[in-house]
Amino acid sequence: MDSRPFLVPRADAEPLNSSNHQPIASLTMCLTPKAASTSLKRWMWQTLEMRGIPICNGWRTTIHSIPALPLLMRPTQAFMVVRNPALRLASAWLEIERKNFWYRLPGFNATRLVNVTFEHTLRRMITTRHIELNEHVRPMIYMCGLVGGVEYSVLKLEELDTWGSQLALMVGARVPLTKKSFIHASTSEVARLYSTPEIVRLVHIFTAADCNFFKYEPYKVS
Repeated sequence: MDSRPFLVPRADAEPLNSSNHQPIASLTMCLTPKAASTSLKRWMWQTLEMRGIPICNGWRTTIHSIPALPLLMRPTQAFMVVRNPALRLASAWLEIERKNFWYRLPGFNATRLVNVTFEHTLRRMITTRHIELNEHVRPMIYMCGLVGGVEYSVLKLEELDTWGSQLALMVGARVPLTKKSFIHASTSEVARLYSTPEIVRLVHIFTAADCNFFKYEPYKVS
């Protein structure tokens, strides 16, 4: 379900035990892989369960699937969660390395090829059609229907402490949403990965569209 919009019941929805079976007020959410999407989904589904909204009983083991929700009204608000493009790319690569998820890269199978480097992979991704890239490395501008004209209020993960409480109120969450809920690649890991001027140049090329659209500064070596 990542990179695709889905509906969430609002906190001001009609009681679910109402006998009139009217559609429930909702809002649209779209999450992007490597932007805390798994943690956000877990928080969202837990919120719905605590509100007594009937969702799939096995949501904890199928966290990446959209739970069965009751009839929802057409949403009046839409939100898309994004992350600094260079840090998101670093997080994607580090997870691929750590978990041997090489199938997420273009032209690779389940095993790592000999002498495949991050720089080599970057060059390959730059010359690959974006739609053919796995969503974990695909630029965010090519997700959530943006190229088709779908509009969202953008929520930057780095600014979660400024919008998390508002979103929690909107969906009726009892568990607060804070940065402490998420684990990110460390500064030293990112610095190790972006270790040469050439790699930084390639990162700038690959992330340029996202940086421009979502108003992020290009990655700078600290």
